[in-house]
Amino acid sequence: MSFGELRLVSCKVNKMEIRKAKIEDFDEILGLVHQLSPLKEGEGEVDLGVFKKIIHDENHEIYVVDSDKGLIGTGMLLVQLNLSHGGRPSGHIENVVVDEKQRGKGVGKKIVDFLLDRAKERNCYKVILNCKEKNISFYEECGMKNSEETEMRLDVS
Repeated sequence: MSFGELRLVSCKVNKMEIRKAKIEDFDEILGLVHQLSPLKEGEGEVDLGVFKKIIHDENHEIYVVDSDKGLIGTGMLLVQLNLSHGGRPSGHIENVVVDEKQRGKGVGKKIVDFLLDRAKERNCYKVILNCKEKNISFYEECGMKNSEETEMRLDVS
């Protein structure tokens, strides 16, 4: 079974559809991502070339929530190949964001549930994400647990 089969990338949720991102979604996705992480002064905008690389990489999956109001949410699953755990990959959830006008309606949970299902379909042994402390309870409601492990970070530029 290939990773690109339609049954694996589309899911109807009420009057919304969760589907794989397309090139035409670029500007709307950036608008959503900037709600999550606004550009900092002096920071350059990501260009279409980067977006194309991501959506054509089989180990990156960007999904959008498409509705009659346009794109109202997005989330990404990175499947990281692994030399431990019998070669099973790990999943990393990134950039989960719901349009500020649509928050509180369960859209974010549907995105996370969808990404967790995709990680299971991709045979990931675990799924991790980083979030702000204020968002921990949301992810716990999605079934995730606070591992209380420490994230180590070095900003290299």
